[in-house]
Amino acid sequence: MSMIRPVCSANIANTIAEKHDTNTDLEVKQMNIINDMPIGRKMACGFGIVLILMVILGVVAYSEVNKLTMYADNLQESMITARQQEKNYLLKNDVIALLYTRKP
Repeated sequence: MSMIRPVCSANIANTIAEKHDTNTDLEVKQMNIINDMPIGRKMACGFGIVLILMVILGVVAYSEVNKLTMYADNLQESMITARQQEKNYLLKNDVIALLYTRKP
């Protein structure tokens, strides 16, 4: 009779633990870097990140406000032209003036 040798579950557990330990060593080192920092440096990094985000938000907001201003200026010019042509039609009964109020 041949004997089947059972696989030792302790060997498998050790292998898995070794792989897990190598993965967590890097994480532990990274966490130690953060944990070893003085509280002042941690706070300065936090405020720096918030400041960078606020600058990015300000730049995006400024560019969007400029676009909005440009669209408002174009709308105002179109409204002025339409009102002038409407006035021309009412004063002179000029049908051609009505055609200028509509853009294709």
